Amino acid sequence: MVLQFVGTRFPSFALRYSKTAGSRYYANTCPKCGVISGDFYLHSEPGAPFFPTTEEEAKQLTLEAIPLAGPITIRAGVGVGAGDLILEHARKLTAAQPAATGGDGSHGNR
Repeated sequence: MVLQFVGTRFPSFALRYSKTAGSRYYANTCPKCGVISGDFYLHSEPGAPFFPTTEEEAKQLTLEAIPLAGPITIRAGVGVGAGDLILEHARKLTAAQPAATGGDGSHGNR
């Protein structure tokens, strides 16, 4: 259900093989050419698209509720980030509020 929801909203989030990671994983990709936008670039560098360092950067993000029918299991890594900053300042949508898909072809969609 989560993959279906995300795939509908963000079709460029796709299962791809990464030579760097040596495996396939769901990644943000360019909507025009399909190239992976690396997780390190997106999530691990301060000031990166998903690692805001200021309230202004966090306000550029949107959090959207995913409707779930029951519990889910997620496999994820632990890292240092800006979760509190995002949770406090990002725009929040419920499942009833459609988000823009960001399909403008830019590599830095948030």
